Amino acid sequence: MFVLDGRVPDEGGCVELGMAYAWGKGAIGFKTDNRALDSSGDDNLMIEGCFDFKIARTIEELIKMLKKMEENIK
Repeated sequence: MFVLDGRVPDEGGCVELGMAYAWGKGAIGFKTDNRALDSSGDDNLMIEGCFDFKIARTIEELIKMLKKMEENIK
């Protein structure tokens, strides 16, 4: 899980996300604010692509995504 709150994602988190993606590990983004690098409100598509565009916007969405990920591991 990568917390994406803020204007730009954390650089160290981006490295870790890239490594997880390269190793075929699943990841979920979590973003609760509307700040973004892009003026359209979108985040970096390369970052979003590493999550397979799975970014939770609420705690409820996050819990649902984590449970689904857990089920897929079993």
